[in-house]
Amino acid sequence: MVTLPKQGGGRHRRYFRTEGEAKTYLQRKRVELLNQGTASLAITDPQRVALLKAEELLAPYGKTVVEAAQFYVERHEQIKNNRLLDDAVPAFLQQLKADGLSARYQKDCKNRLTRFRKSFGERLVAEISSTEVGDWLRSLKDEDDNPLAALTRNSYWLRLSALFNFARERGWCSENPLLDSQKAKVRSSDIAILSPTEFARLLECASDEALPYWAIGGFAGLRSSELERLDWADVHLDSDLVEVKAAKSKTASRRFVPIRPALKTWLARYCYES
Repeated sequence: MVTLPKQGGGRHRRYFRTEGEAKTYLQRKRVELLNQGTASLAITDPQRVALLKAEELLAPYGKTVVEAAQFYVERHEQIKNNRLLDDAVPAFLQQLKADGLSARYQKDCKNRLTRFRKSFGERLVAEISSTEVGDWLRSLKDEDDNPLAALTRNSYWLRLSALFNFARERGWCSENPLLDSQKAKVRSSDIAILSPTEFARLLECASDEALPYWAIGGFAGLRSSELERLDWADVHLDSDLVEVKAAKSKTASRRFVPIRPALKTWLARYCYES
């Protein structure tokens, strides 16, 4: 049995089958300790001063010199393998297309990320901080030069978060900066419901292109996202049913919605063969 000092205090016991094995192991450990001691003596005065200064700088953060060196190496590797945002955005959009995401979602991502790209296109993805992203989101204005509504700003937040998750998976950044950038606070408000008179006026003023959208939405109760994906082939006036296919439904399940007489009257002039 050989008893050796254990790192962090205490003793570590190791057992051997023969005395010869124990002596060989003990001699090897003595040589290792001697070499480590010799190496420590080879440190120059400037290196010793630099080490002490580094420890002083790291002390408030509770980090060691080794941890700082590891962080530097990891970040250097990320920057070496990084991509400009100008390259990351097209790659992300291409991935959305390859994954079969809806055309509506792809278009929305492209529009919002193009705006972000104008400000950060020439920057490396890994160098864009959460503070910069947060400031950029708060600086967004609408066409009337007013700050964006909270829901609209949060839509930008979601698209940017998807982009940075895509980049993180490819090793272009170590973390998603959006996780440290808060969404805008959405103030709750009462949901307004149109009166029959208001809804009738809306239908009367709607253009020929927009009228089916409002009529089906109002009389059949389809969600706006489902209405935008609806085709005339899904409107079966002969059987008085609107088919909401699984791929077009928010709940990803197929269902049929009845066409009531009022809706059928408004859609009568749009009688296309399905």
